[in-house]
Amino acid sequence: MTTLLDQPDILKTSAGAALREFINQIACPIFVIDVEDADGTGGFRVAMLNDWYERAFGLSHADCAGRLVGEVLAPCLAYRITDHYRQCVATRGPISYEEEIRLGDRVFWTRTVLNPLFHDGRVVRLVGTSTDLTDHRRLEQALEAAQRMARLGWWRTDLATGGTVWSDILYGIHDRDPGAGPPDPAGFLDLVHPQDRGLAAPSARVGSFDYRIVLPDGEIRYLHEERVVHSSGDGHPVALFGTVQDVTASKRAALELMAAKEQAERANQAKTSLLANMSHDLRTPLNAIIGFSEIMAEEMHGPLGNPTYVEYASDVLFAGRHLLDIINDLLDMARIEAGQVTLNEETVSAKRLLGDVDRLLRERASKARLKLTVAPAPDDVAVVADRRLLRQVLLNLVGNAVKFTEAGGEVTLAVHILADGQICFTTSDTGIGISARDLPVALAPFGRIGSHLQANTEGTGLGLPVAKALVELHGGMLHLNTSPGVGTTAFMTLPSWRVRTPDGRPPAPTIGGLKEFFRIGDRGVYELVEETGRDALAELPIGIVQLDRTGRVLSYNAAEENFAGRKADLVIGCDFFRDVAPCTFTPEFHGRFQEGVESGTLNIIFSYVFTFDQPMKVLIEMRSGRQPGTAWLFIRWI
Repeated sequence: MTTLLDQPDILKTSAGAALREFINQIACPIFVIDVEDADGTGGFRVAMLNDWYERAFGLSHADCAGRLVGEVLAPCLAYRITDHYRQCVATRGPISYEEEIRLGDRVFWTRTVLNPLFHDGRVVRLVGTSTDLTDHRRLEQALEAAQRMARLGWWRTDLATGGTVWSDILYGIHDRDPGAGPPDPAGFLDLVHPQDRGLAAPSARVGSFDYRIVLPDGEIRYLHEERVVHSSGDGHPVALFGTVQDVTASKRAALELMAAKEQAERANQAKTSLLANMSHDLRTPLNAIIGFSEIMAEEMHGPLGNPTYVEYASDVLFAGRHLLDIINDLLDMARIEAGQVTLNEETVSAKRLLGDVDRLLRERASKARLKLTVAPAPDDVAVVADRRLLRQVLLNLVGNAVKFTEAGGEVTLAVHILADGQICFTTSDTGIGISARDLPVALAPFGRIGSHLQANTEGTGLGLPVAKALVELHGGMLHLNTSPGVGTTAFMTLPSWRVRTPDGRPPAPTIGGLKEFFRIGDRGVYELVEETGRDALAELPIGIVQLDRTGRVLSYNAAEENFAGRKADLVIGCDFFRDVAPCTFTPEFHGRFQEGVESGTLNIIFSYVFTFDQPMKVLIEMRSGRQPGTAWLFIRWI
């Protein structure tokens, strides 16, 4: 082909036409340039552009053939291009170059290889091939931008020659002039913090390394390096390659976070110590105030002589007891948060626990004009637990029920054995109840919910959080079934291994089991949502999610919004297992769903841990919907 192309007039002959047809079939952009005189000063004229050149760059043979390059391209681009042509003519040999060119409104990055063709000893034509590197170059630029943003540099050392190359970003990380080149091994160690030189020393060692460097101005930077060996095809090591990332910002943030955590722990310890000291300093005089005011209010040593004084003494007694309750709640919460609560376990009968609560709170219930019912407990069932703490939990739960139930209402305390052997203490009331949106507030420390009864009651908002924490110390769970205007039922469940009977056998179940946690009043949540429709979901205190057979969310109620922190309008229509709660894309959760949703046989209760902003343990009932291809998730947040 080159033998033909070096003939000046070949392209005008029939043989030239055949040659052009042949070149058009080559799947590579090719161009042929006529050199007007021996040194190229007379100009360069387009002799041929093949079809692939037109496809790649939009310049056609028909439009360009026979025209000077300066007539085809913009002046500045024509000057740069013809400068390469003159270089090829002058060197009388092939050259290659890369450059950015603009053709119309399009910008290309090309690599061109240019070969001279000779006739009678002078260059008469140039034949070039151009490769479009635009996409490759854009990827390189994106990678360079990403490396700059991530402060990620690289280096490579040839094991044969010892020569080392650094990337521009690595020079920037070290604040080093690229013109100075990479330092030698000894010079590099001079840049590293003295205590870290053993980690960062150049060697054939591969892996991950974290070390510090010291800049000329004394600034310390933290670097993370990944080092690997590049090998030849036969497995022989040829080079060391490493990536180096400046992690100073994240390292300093981690150090600041650690310092803040340590400071918070010291503050928490100081708070705990302060409260512990307060317990002695406040309780001692407070007990004296309570004792003397009780003597005066009841006129144990004779009449005070004026009924107003008796009323004043009763007020002092009430205020003193209330202050003592607040102090006790604060101390309990402080000890729990500090991990200073230890269980003094003993075997205590369930009947005795209920009796203790009855004896301590019956008078308070009577004064509130409430009916307190303590259901008979089995004589032969006991639990291994800290009696004082378990009694405190029940006192908090029943005390709350008394506090938030209006006169004429009823509070019930009972104990049940579940079908799986667990023991469950329940307190039910006909009080004001809690809405789904307020449940997270009620369970949070110092959470107080606005209501007409709340405004007339005193407290710290620690009763439920303390009760929940103490139950969990025993390995148990605390749930609330509650609805405004209907009342509240609290379930305190302890594991079966804490249950004891005289003969060592599991006691007979008294209720159906965990499904009791998914009942509102005398009806199951499943029946409520299927029979009353989606409108019933809003105020139910249990998290409710409806899915189709693919896992797409069809409905999402307010309780689930509040506990999970996910807004319904952002969740509905999304894939629950992949987009909403990826932690559920497991055989235990997603696998069970898939097995039962198509057949319509889903009917299972299991515990799980959601990892949203923090790990949260939940109890889940998964049920097939009455509408084919749908399923319900009922989520009881523990």
